[in-house]
Amino acid sequence: MLRTSCQRLLVALVCLPFAFAGSFLSGSIRWRVADVSTHTVEFQVVSYWNRSFSAFQSPTLGPPVLGSLVDLQAQSTVRLRFGDGTWTYLKGMITNINEAEDWIEVVTAPTPKAYSQGFEYKFINQNSLYTETQFIYVPWKVTFEGCCRYSGLQRDSDTPFNITSTVLVDGSVSFSPDPRVLPKIHVPTGGLFTVTSVVQDVSYNQASSSSLHWQACANTNLPDFTRLDANTGDIKWDVAIPGIYHLCISVSLASQPTVYSDVDFLVVSQASPSPIQINTDFANVLKGFVNLNFNVNVLASIEPTMIKAGDQIGFQVGFVPAMRNGPTAPDTGHFTVAQIASGSAEATLKFTVQPWMEGWNSFCFAAYVINDMKISSASSMKCSDAYFFGSDVIMVDATAAEQYKYRVAGQVVANHFEVREGVQLRVSISAWMPNSLGAVERSMVADLNGNGVLDESEVQIFYGNRPRPLGATLTNVSLNTSILTYEPPRTYAGADIEICINAQGASSAATLSKVNQFCITIMVKKCVWTVKTGESFISIAQSIGISWLQLWNFNKGNYSRPDIDLRTGDPVNVGQLYQVDNGDTLYNIADRFSSTVPILYALNGALDPQVPIYTGQLICIAFASCANT
Repeated sequence: MLRTSCQRLLVALVCLPFAFAGSFLSGSIRWRVADVSTHTVEFQVVSYWNRSFSAFQSPTLGPPVLGSLVDLQAQSTVRLRFGDGTWTYLKGMITNINEAEDWIEVVTAPTPKAYSQGFEYKFINQNSLYTETQFIYVPWKVTFEGCCRYSGLQRDSDTPFNITSTVLVDGSVSFSPDPRVLPKIHVPTGGLFTVTSVVQDVSYNQASSSSLHWQACANTNLPDFTRLDANTGDIKWDVAIPGIYHLCISVSLASQPTVYSDVDFLVVSQASPSPIQINTDFANVLKGFVNLNFNVNVLASIEPTMIKAGDQIGFQVGFVPAMRNGPTAPDTGHFTVAQIASGSAEATLKFTVQPWMEGWNSFCFAAYVINDMKISSASSMKCSDAYFFGSDVIMVDATAAEQYKYRVAGQVVANHFEVREGVQLRVSISAWMPNSLGAVERSMVADLNGNGVLDESEVQIFYGNRPRPLGATLTNVSLNTSILTYEPPRTYAGADIEICINAQGASSAATLSKVNQFCITIMVKKCVWTVKTGESFISIAQSIGISWLQLWNFNKGNYSRPDIDLRTGDPVNVGQLYQVDNGDTLYNIADRFSSTVPILYALNGALDPQVPIYTGQLICIAFASCANT
């Protein structure tokens, strides 16, 4: 995190062998999958402790400073449990010190952990009566635990803390949810604050809180009359009794509810509104660039009648960077009060964006009134997400309507879209240069004549024997956005079609043209056709070479009156999926299911006579019996 003043990086080792009760204030766990093949996960534990706690003082080195290395062993109670029976003590770096609120932040990055895939499960295959082994993918529960909580709490004071996160190593999730708050939040009765969170593996254009869900941590309860919005993380604080409380909020992935991260923090409940409040509107995501300067202005309003002579105005900022290797380096910038006038105050955060900050970051701000070196009142917290781009490259992003996004295990696969044959797919292609306002030209790689449409000669040259997106169009609709449209023909039912886009920045005498080639995959649904004008169950069945009664049987759930219900544009199931087994060929599959090889080719546009089918491949099959019925 960024401190209110810039200090020189000092590295020392401060051991904490005696952690008496009441020193822990706040903490959370976050992780990322570092190596999918070995199921290796990297962790970071962020924790906050009383700065004046005696264990953080060193008789030889003096009080802890930014960059000090500390041992969080704490009477052998503070540890990280990995969920598989193993655990480790934690050593970390002091990355923030707040003298006014008397806390320090420690970021630890334990040795990466390699997990097994899941639980091994053996069962008897009833068809062949032999034992098979499968892995059931389950989340591993990681726990940051120790003793003890802050002594001044209204409840749970001097008790052990237990903060959890779940890790899934099946390849469907790359990062944990990443909640962001200040360790100590000041709020009056009736006040509102937000527990923000990001997902690190989404792009700048895809960020959305709709991918997250908020709730109270397991085995904990919110204070009476406190309300949490599960869809936004907003907390309405209606606690009437002033004092210090601790909250534990769990943030989970909407697509994978079993994957979550807890964040435990303090709430200082105030009897009346603070005389100082932050007014800056952080509705928009902040944007910055690696190796360039980044400035944020924070405005606060002050009620002059509530300020005493000698009072000072202070600001604090909590900075949570994108997760990278190792803990956050301290000493990354200045946060200073630039202006104080009657009824208002302004502070400016200034620093140079470092390479390890690339990706999603968060800033949480608070302002306070200081009297006799102590905080007499503080504003509620306000947070904003920020995205730091890595370099002046061309960024390209593709998106389409929800029904066309391709998913595996509930997770959207980037740049893959699924559509029926005969249905037009529209994909929005955005391209921009983060460090420049210049236009980015977009064109299809195969569009050799540059007219925005792929014609027969172009796809023949570029695609050869691969599925050809004949007739695909790319139309510019704004400075940085184009719409790609393509309607797959019936002959490509079940095929995967790739379309590549060139995104090219303008060149001049002083700068070279920058190019980024970006490809999307259009997956044409298997075993589903789209009814054309004038078609019926009979005509469709005849074109395949099967019985119309068999075709109707595939669709009875949707069409109870086959001679009346079918309409142009309706989907029709034309077969059922079969997974190719070891040793299968099209000929023995056709023979086994009373079909023919021509029928299999008619149903599967992805099949190539020159390319053998392979084990695990999904193909569409239908019976040839009674074809003339």
